[in-house]
Amino acid sequence: DTVDLDGKGFEAKVKKGQKVHVGDRLAHMDLDAVKAAGKDPVVMVLVTNMDRVASMNPDAGIEGAHRPKDRLVHVEILPA
Repeated sequence: DTVDLDGKGFEAKVKKGQKVHVGDRLAHMDLDAVKAAGKDPVVMVLVTNMDRVASMNPDAGIEGAHRPKDRLVHVEILPA
């Protein structure tokens, strides 16, 4: 639970309400700072606005360590 860190070790790369595109960096997490604070570095990935999602399929190997730009899940959005 990193809430106790009050944002330390995390940096948002987008602003609230900003539209994002495939490949946009959303945030940066300083794993060393999180670990040094005695926190678990496991990250949850959340998808919101499910009423606009046509399908969502995790890619193979979703669990475990990942590198930047690894695709974790494929989300298909309903047409507008």
